Amino acid sequence: MSLNSVLKSLVPGPRRGRLRWRGLTLVETLFSMALLGIIMLGVYATLTLTLRYQSGLADSVETFGQALLATQKLTQALGTGAQSSLVVDPGVGLAFVSAASPTGPYQLDASGTLEYQKFVVFYLEDGRLYRGELDFPPTTVPPPTPTVANLRTDTAANRLSVAEGVVSMEVTTLDTTDSVVNLKLTVQSQADRTNGTTLETGISFRI
Repeated sequence: MSLNSVLKSLVPGPRRGRLRWRGLTLVETLFSMALLGIIMLGVYATLTLTLRYQSGLADSVETFGQALLATQKLTQALGTGAQSSLVVDPGVGLAFVSAASPTGPYQLDASGTLEYQKFVVFYLEDGRLYRGELDFPPTTVPPPTPTVANLRTDTAANRLSVAEGVVSMEVTTLDTTDSVVNLKLTVQSQADRTNGTTLETGISFRI
C-alpha cells in the first residue's frame, strides 16, 4: 500500500445528509410582518386601555379626596361658629362669626360665657375653595357679619386654599320651621372636564 493511499484513507470524505436551509420567500415575509403587526396592535390596545383605567381611577380618587377635604373643613369651621350669624352670597360663598380661638381651645369670659373671636369666610374662585379669617376683639355677643364680598377683600392677603375642583356651592333651606340649611358642593376632576369625575357632597345644619 502506498503512502498516498494511506493518507487518503485517514482524511474523511464529504458528509452526506447535511440539512440545507433556505430563506423565506417574499410572500412568507409579508405574511410574517402582517401577523407581527396584528400582535403589536393588540398589545398597544391593551396597554392603552390599562393606562386609561389607571388614569381614571387615580382621577376619581383625587376628586373624592378633594370633596372629602372641603366637607371636613366646612364642617369643622361651622361647628365653631354662631350659625345664626350666617351670611350667604349665592354661588360665591358664605361667612359667619366663629368662636375658634387662635390659641386652640374656646375661650370663656369671667361669667363662663363663650367668647367669639373672628369672622370666617369660605368662597369660590377659579375652581378652588378658599378660606379667610378676620379677627376682632373677643366678645360674647356675635357682631353683625359683613358681606362675603367685603370679607373676601379684607382677607385676601392671608387666605388659604382649602380644596381644588370645587365648581359650585349652593345653600338651600330644607325646613323653614326648624331652620335647617343644606350646603351642597360640586367637585369636578381637574384632568378632563368632559369625561372626568364629578361628585356632589352636602352638609346640613341648623341656624
